[in-house]
Amino acid sequence: MGGGVEWAIYNNWSIKGEYMFIGSGEGLKTCGFAAAPGGVAVSGGQFCFNHAFPGIHTAKFGLNYRFNSAGRDY
Repeated sequence: MGGGVEWAIYNNWSIKGEYMFIGSGEGLKTCGFAAAPGGVAVSGGQFCFNHAFPGIHTAKFGLNYRFNSAGRDY
């Protein structure tokens, strides 16, 4: 989800701004077993981690210059 705007300010110059949100709305659960080198399971049993992932918010701002080709304005 996101959006952006660009505004011409002078001849070939413009400014822009953009916002974006990246998120799944869910957490991530990782489980496994403790293992020794060589992949042999050791005592201690299974372990699990719950990773909360609330999302990533990004904002971008920029200044653009549009080059004209052979003086044509298009």
